[in-house]
Amino acid sequence: MGVGDPPCVRHSERSEESRLRLDVICERFNFERINIMSTKTNKFLGLFTSRKFWAAFFGCVLIVVKEFYPDFPLDAEQISNIVYLLIAYIAGVAVEDAGKGAGGLSA
Repeated sequence: MGVGDPPCVRHSERSEESRLRLDVICERFNFERINIMSTKTNKFLGLFTSRKFWAAFFGCVLIVVKEFYPDFPLDAEQISNIVYLLIAYIAGVAVEDAGKGAGGLSA
């Protein structure tokens, strides 16, 4: 295994013997194989299920709508307050996600 390689990533340049040893280690410690291509796709698709993404998207939409429609029923101060609220929400969700990754309780 090369320095810095994750334990269960399959590399094409590895010999068959080292792949077999890696399979045994992965099975013994219940590691899962990582398919690098599917991880990137899942991260992209996971963006659309992210609460932080939708909060940020909603804030941007509010700002753009106010810019193109000046007679929008909310004034600039109200939109700023909504954006501040969304920033606090995003920060809270980020802290919650970090807690889950650090072994915290699931919500």
